[in-house]
Amino acid sequence: MELKPLGNRVVVRPDAPPTTTPTGIILPKDPVEDRAERGVVVSVGAAVTAVYAGQFVRFGKFTGESGKVDGGESLLVMREDDILAVEEV
Repeated sequence: MELKPLGNRVVVRPDAPPTTTPTGIILPKDPVEDRAERGVVVSVGAAVTAVYAGQFVRFGKFTGESGKVDGGESLLVMREDDILAVEEV
């Protein structure tokens, strides 16, 4: 299933690396602290003008609505105005 945002909405795949110990054990995190502040744009609505799919973006920690799609992948749906910056490489 593909999410197609409407209007000025953007779908973002959060990019948050897991916390690991020096020996490689992955530690569970508090769900509030687990929210990423960086991600890649998956798709954009028709009214979006500043970003496009494939760009890495920065946004606030508590921005957007999270949800899971068929494969269990967690995605965020947010307004274009909630994106704070685009990462230029």
